[in-house]
Amino acid sequence: CEYWYEQTSKDFSCRLGKIVDIWNAAELNQKLPIVPDVLPTAQAANRSKIVVISEEHVIELGDPISIEPSGLAKGYIIDKAMGILRRELPQATGIKLDIGGDTSYWGAPPNQDGWQVNVADPSAIADNGGFITTLSLNSMAIATSGHTSRTRKFGIREFSHILDTNRGWPIA
Repeated sequence: CEYWYEQTSKDFSCRLGKIVDIWNAAELNQKLPIVPDVLPTAQAANRSKIVVISEEHVIELGDPISIEPSGLAKGYIIDKAMGILRRELPQATGIKLDIGGDTSYWGAPPNQDGWQVNVADPSAIADNGGFITTLSLNSMAIATSGHTSRTRKFGIREFSHILDTNRGWPIA
């Protein structure tokens, strides 16, 4: 998580578990959080240090940090599952493994250079139409996440499940 936190200039973070808890409780109670409840918590999590002592297998989290790894968990799981499939299916020339928005492609399907993957229009309501491009993937993975298929609902208002790591507020 920390690797991607640094690689994305802190735009991706697993440090916001407390923020996710605030949003989950708010949605359950149908009471929209207010910025003063969210912003200081997000800022504290971002300022806090995580200490990794590899040789002792120790990770020390600063008090404001609560890990919420779901943004990386599916990728980790799919990588491990693909490793098992490749080991158990040595005769395979291509494997596609899809776990709902996260897909790994190894090799290629018969008589093709790569797996043809349609990319949905992020502004369209349906995931199954209005493709904006097609990718040809060979031994690659792709993950998607968007506002239209997974939102937080407060009455008739909907908010993205993707959070601005600096503010703890859903992105527009």
